[in-house]
Amino acid sequence: MSSKMGTTDIAGLETAVLGWSSKQGRILTANSGLPDLYTASRGFPFVESELPHYHLINGTTRTQFQHWIDNNVRDALVAGAWTRPLFVGLAKNFEHSTNTAPDGERVYNLQTPSIFIDIRIPHAGNGSGHTSLSTMTIAELRCFARRHAFAGYSVISGSPPVCVRHHAIDWNFVGKPRNRPNKWRIEMDDSKDVWKEWSWAKDDHGQHVYMERWERLPLGKGPYLALRRISGGDDAFLVVCGDHFNYIRNRPTASPRDPSSPRDPSLIEEGGLISFVDRLLDRSKDQLVSAEERVMVERYLQLEAGHGRISRGWVIDAALHPWQEGTALIKPGDIALSDDDSTVSWGGQGIWRICERTCSVAHARHLLCGTPQSHL
Repeated sequence: MSSKMGTTDIAGLETAVLGWSSKQGRILTANSGLPDLYTASRGFPFVESELPHYHLINGTTRTQFQHWIDNNVRDALVAGAWTRPLFVGLAKNFEHSTNTAPDGERVYNLQTPSIFIDIRIPHAGNGSGHTSLSTMTIAELRCFARRHAFAGYSVISGSPPVCVRHHAIDWNFVGKPRNRPNKWRIEMDDSKDVWKEWSWAKDDHGQHVYMERWERLPLGKGPYLALRRISGGDDAFLVVCGDHFNYIRNRPTASPRDPSSPRDPSLIEEGGLISFVDRLLDRSKDQLVSAEERVMVERYLQLEAGHGRISRGWVIDAALHPWQEGTALIKPGDIALSDDDSTVSWGGQGIWRICERTCSVAHARHLLCGTPQSHL
């Protein structure tokens, strides 16, 4: 393993990335006070099946998602390709994060009327100069774990509309589920190109915990297309919103709580991937991590996700693994539709089911199998 950075650079990287990650958590959780706010006695009850990892843990994401599709549990209210210019703490927090500040992040949130893929990558510590995880230092791996991507199904209901997201793939999930729903209220602007996400839980003064402002990306409307891999590899999704695409492929490692995987309870009692990686890398003094421990960390960081534009040849322009940027996700001839147009064969990537399609079969075939056009 070779180091790409000097000691001073690494210290600055850790300060920037770990600081960004910590601030995201403080905003989202009202400085860790959210569990006390998210209670039935305070008017914010929830049922177990609303928890983001409920169906993931029970192995029912495929059957439940298909049930929702079959029963038209779909809503195009926030369908589109979105960026997040502002993430602000409200209850017990006075911080904010933007997509333009050096200590901010790139966010690509692609949502069909049912399926979503959401990606967040800090500007700092983007992994440039590396071609794989194997060349990163321990400090860089620790920083790399702070990025985030997740995918699943959004269920929108009520007036005012409230969204509950159910995760099928989650960068930060390593066995211990989140104890509160991914649930929020939607406030849509009249233009339909800007909306606010307000936390569902509020403090004692009626103040929302956080607010996220979302803006539609250029050419970020329909048509919408969502695919999910059904064989030939780990779980994966591809979502198309207008000229934009997001993809996500699950890590090739069972979680520590999977019965088929060796378990170390000390690594999974608290937190998600960040806590898991930090505890694993901290087990040895002076960062003398064993080869076995390093391999485990790298395997957990192999979950892939990225964004790009179809009109630019399906070239990835933002990715959890930055060495994938500049490469084409799909090349002409890679994909072939089945005779009944319900699945696709993706060369080297297995068989994928078309979960949702708001365009004609001919247009879907053009998007996936033909030469992309710039006027979609």
